[in-house]
Amino acid sequence: MKSPETLRKEFEAGAFPYLDSLWQMSFCLTRSETKAEGLVQQCYRKSFDWWKKASAPIDFRKLLLKSLSEIYLTGLSGDDKSERQPADYGNYRYIDEESVLPNPLPCNILSKAIALIPGDIRLLVVLSMHWGLSYCEIAEITGIEPNAVRAKMQAGRWRLRLELAKRFSKSANPDLESIESR
Repeated sequence: MKSPETLRKEFEAGAFPYLDSLWQMSFCLTRSETKAEGLVQQCYRKSFDWWKKASAPIDFRKLLLKSLSEIYLTGLSGDDKSERQPADYGNYRYIDEESVLPNPLPCNILSKAIALIPGDIRLLVVLSMHWGLSYCEIAEITGIEPNAVRAKMQAGRWRLRLELAKRFSKSANPDLESIESR
């Protein structure tokens, strides 16, 4: 049996390389430094507990993402109904981002647009954009069915496109106002 100090050092060696990425993802999800730090701390505590109990080698990246997504999804406040209600996107219309958005996209504008996506969908979008995970990997990490992940990702991407287009060109694209009014 390994000593607690040895276990801690092994866990730190495997998990700490992901600290900055987890913090960035947490901040993107919560939009608060304090909440992001708390989320990362809870994530590392929970991951360490799971890691100690595991008998087989574990992929630290998946372990950390799984615990982060579980903590985030269970921590969505029941008081904030907007986080839980499905969004109504009206009739879908394709928006050509290249005609509306500048290249490259300013990071703060992207962060603000992501923050407007409902919490459970925001997690999936961030896992896909920030970590480059596939639908199946996201489904495995979050415990959501792959088809539901696909549907939520489509809704999240649509919402993100709409929010970015709103920020850049209501006046340059009068079609947006007609989309919003539906």
